[in-house]
Amino acid sequence: MSGQPTQKALKFGKDTCNLRAEGLLLRILEQHRGIASAVPMEDLARTVGLSTRELQIQIKHLIEYHGCLIGSSTGNPHGYYLATAADLHKAKRQLWNRAMSNLVRLSRLDKISMEEIFGQVPMQFEEFLKGPHV
Repeated sequence: MSGQPTQKALKFGKDTCNLRAEGLLLRILEQHRGIASAVPMEDLARTVGLSTRELQIQIKHLIEYHGCLIGSSTGNPHGYYLATAADLHKAKRQLWNRAMSNLVRLSRLDKISMEEIFGQVPMQFEEFLKGPHV
């Protein structure tokens, strides 16, 4: 292989899939490989014929149920892209930082320590896996 990450198929999602949009999104993102080629969410949504919220749901579905390596960038250029092997470290770091920031926010809202939050994560994760992800 060429060092490109594989797009492994995972179990099919519940009712979050729009097959027409899914195929079109993947064809468009094939032209936007790597973070430097990110396509703005608004442009992508307009091209596919979805609202930005519907696009986010579809992207989430492609990532979580089909294992598509779709990254998002908040920097310049901002938008979605198909992650390359070179992008994976940065994409994972961004997701980790976002997850940690959300856990800190949750601890502040619940007025509990981060240790307590981390103690709850395994139970909450089990519940999350049982239900819909959107």
